[in-house]
Amino acid sequence: MTSGYTLNNFRMLPISSKEELTSAQFSDNDVLDRPEDIRVRGTNIDKAIALGKSKKTFTCIILKAGDKLFKIESIVIGLDKNFAFLKNGMKIPLLAIYSVDFL
Repeated sequence: MTSGYTLNNFRMLPISSKEELTSAQFSDNDVLDRPEDIRVRGTNIDKAIALGKSKKTFTCIILKAGDKLFKIESIVIGLDKNFAFLKNGMKIPLLAIYSVDFL
């Protein structure tokens, strides 16, 4: 049986500006639909917080709004049930986080 999983390379996606992100309309529905993808996202955000304490490891976060992708590179400093908090002062809705990777 073949899964619907696809591996995406976001390295060429340009970093989004704060203006782009503040004008984005994020859905109230999760951009991920498989429980295992949601679990991996949570694990990677926890890892990003731990690595962020070193002040040397930036996290690359891909957000999805509709069919548009946004890219942020920052240090993740905290998390609550609805948002990830970044060192640059931004708060990112968890349901919009499509991918988390480390630089």
